[in-house]
Amino acid sequence: MVGKLASLNYFLVGAGAIGTAMAAVFSASGFPTTVLDPDAAARAGASNAVARHLRAMARAGFPADAACG
Repeated sequence: MVGKLASLNYFLVGAGAIGTAMAAVFSASGFPTTVLDPDAAARAGASNAVARHLRAMARAGFPADAACG
């Protein structure tokens, strides 16, 4: 099943805290990930939010392959 999951592109609807956190997990695990949101301000801040989550995950020792490990 992991092989099939690895071939997918992940689209998350919502660039809030939960959507960007999920995007960070998928992205850190090597999956192509896109965050969508109808709000322009949320879209504009999504990349920074994902980057913040990735830094926090790195500080916590999150293994890159944990999502489908």
